[in-house]
Amino acid sequence: MAENKKYYWLKLKSDFFDDDTIKYIEEQENGIKYSNFYLKLCLKSLKTNGKLIRLIGETLIPYDINSLSKLTGVDFDTVRSAMHIFESIGLVKLLDSGEIYLSQINELIGSETDKAQIMRRIRAEKKLNGNNVTQMLPDIEKEIDIEKEIDIEKEKEINADEDMNNICNSYEKHMENENEIENINKNINKNINKIENNKKEEIVEIYNTICTNLSKVSKITDKRKKAICKFLKEFTLDDFRKICSIANNNDFLTGKNDRGWKADFDFLLREDKATSILEGKYKNNQENLTGNPFFDLLREEGKL
Repeated sequence: MAENKKYYWLKLKSDFFDDDTIKYIEEQENGIKYSNFYLKLCLKSLKTNGKLIRLIGETLIPYDINSLSKLTGVDFDTVRSAMHIFESIGLVKLLDSGEIYLSQINELIGSETDKAQIMRRIRAEKKLNGNNVTQMLPDIEKEIDIEKEIDIEKEKEINADEDMNNICNSYEKHMENENEIENINKNINKNINKIENNKKEEIVEIYNTICTNLSKVSKITDKRKKAICKFLKEFTLDDFRKICSIANNNDFLTGKNDRGWKADFDFLLREDKATSILEGKYKNNQENLTGNPFFDLLREEGKL
């Protein structure tokens, strides 16, 4: 038995474009493009009850402006401006799960099975031709008799019940997925925070271990946490080891200057100072570095 396919369509009222919402959209600059884009979004979300989200592998990925542009064939700038307007007037909502929800879609969706579509066509042909439709219908339609018409009507009732159950099941599944995604995001954020805290502790340990000629770090303040995060966006932990080694063996940075000033942990975390140290602006003469294993290795590699 062939699969009973299901068809979906938009039910647009004759005064659809007279609606205040649509009139407001079309009053905007490029408003005709915006209403066209809105109808395309409606069509793309018919099978999912007005919700748009991509399933990539086993992960739900929200649509962004680029992907919506590709999905609908509408240019990037039009999509960006239209989505801003749709959100501002409540026509489109962004759910916590990342889904795009068209709030008025339920008023526009219709559906039917392929058999119901055939029945609808038969009734239309009968009305047009005074019930004499046998010459105009394809072979498959000729074979449909009164009994099949009754079966189709029953099937439509059954499908209506199934649709309602599917909507309920879909909503329950959506809530389960939403909770699952929320838990996954919590675990991801927890792991990210753990990694960041480990790096903060490690960078302090590197400083205290290598910079024996500079003042020790005893406390990681909020200001230092922000400085460490900013530093790690531009440099690696290996970069910091090099910075600490250079600073700890530099006369000027360790206090051998006319002011007796010494560099410290906060100084080494500054992007401009870290860059200057790595680029050799605070480098001692070669003989002052002899016997230091770290600089001996750099010299062998031709980096000094």
